[in-house]
Formats: sequence, structure tokens, C-alpha cells
Amino acid sequence: MNYKILVYLLLLRTTFILAEFEDYCREDLCPTGRQHIGCNIPERSFCPPLTLLSITEVLKKFITDAHNHYRNYVAWGEDNHFDRACRMATMQWDDELAKLAELRVLNCNMEEKEKDCHNTENWLSSGQNIQVDHDFEGTSSILLFSLVFDRWYNASILMDREKIKSYSTENQDVNSFLLMMLDHNDRVGCAAISYDGKGGYLTYIVVCNYAADLNKNIPVYTACRETGASCKTGENSEFIGLCSINEKYDREKL
Repeated sequence: MNYKILVYLLLLRTTFILAEFEDYCREDLCPTGRQHIGCNIPERSFCPPLTLLSITEVLKKFITDAHNHYRNYVAWGEDNHFDRACRMATMQWDDELAKLAELRVLNCNMEEKEKDCHNTENWLSSGQNIQVDHDFEGTSSILLFSLVFDRWYNASILMDREKIKSYSTENQDVNSFLLMMLDHNDRVGCAAISYDGKGGYLTYIVVCNYAADLNKNIPVYTACRETGASCKTGENSEFIGLCSINEKYDREKL
């Protein structure tokens, strides 16, 4: 099958799935001048022949567990670069964010990130991390995501307890780490593709969409002497440095 037809069919399949969620052409979903990635999906792609990675239930759990592992590590004060967190959410999977991430990877044009809007009715200020790599050939899906998340977290060496109080960086590597640590970020959805890139190397693109985005006027998280001191619904039984999955965040006040 012609790869352009294949990509179109993948886009069409994703479009039908997204139709279950909401009208993405609504003007109130995106900032002025930006079109939603789910509105009038183009019948084209910048991708060469590709493989869309299957996001299984096992992989979904791995992705959320990996995020929560790093969040718990920081919230509990295990990383001595940072203070403990007062009220850091447990990250959970969101199918809608994942399907919008799928549209993003099927486009392959990572140059357009700033123009991309991927908000939803539930998540009106959605954040996004993107990783493009060329040296993961032969890795499993779980190992791929593990390596990507390691890279995002490793940017933490460029931050400290003072800098994290006031987000003010344009460094995309640092932003990837900060988005993983944003305390009220309680939903994530990811997608990934692979294709034969230049020089014969296998290229991977990973996109993760989040419930919330970074805001220069809001701390990435609030520090406390006692981890989870401000959690209103108690701690997570598995990741005890995080609030329980029942914790609700008033995003209008954030």
C-alpha cells in the first residue's frame, strides 16, 4: 500500500475516534490565531513511510507509572536539588489527549509546535512535550518511552530549588522536565511513530500531551517541609509523595 494512503487512513481512523469526544473547531478552545489540530484535519503528512506504535494497556500503565515515579522522587525530596512538594498530583492516562498526540506524530512536521493547539473542553490549557531521536533502533516500545522520559528528567540538572519557583526559561529540554513536574498536571496521553530517516537511521517521534501547561506566573509546584501537607484527599498508596487520584484541582485559580 502506498505510504501516503496509509498515513491518510491512519489520520482518518483517528478522526473518527476523535469525533466521539467534541467539536475541535470551536473558537473558545484555542488562543486567537491558532487552529486546533483536530479541526479540519489535513489529508497530508510530512512523514515518510512510518509505523505508528501501538499504545497497549500495559504501555499506558508504564507511561503513567514512569511519570509518577519521577514526580514522587521530587515530591518526596529524594532529589536534593529541590524542596519537597506540598500537593503534587498523581498522573493518570487520558485517551483524548493521547488521540490528539497521535494526530501530532502523524503530521511529522515538528517545526509547527508553536502553532499547534491541542486543548480540550476538560483541559483548556494543555501542555505538550515532543522528542525526536535517531538512536533507539531495535528498542521495544517500553524501552523507547523509558529512554525519552529519562532524557526529559535529566534536564533537571539545569534547575534548582530557587529557579523552579518561577518558571522563566525558554530552554525546551528544561521545559520538558518542568512539564513533567507541574504539580496540578494530573492527566497525560502519548503517541509515537518510527520511520526510516536520513542516513539509514530509524527515527522516532514521541509526543505527550498534558492536562496543563507551564505558566510564567505560577510556580511549577509549591514547596513544603512535609511532603503532601496540602493534599486534601490523602496520599497515593503506591506513590506516597503524591496526592491520591481523587485530588481535584481548581484550574481557574491557577
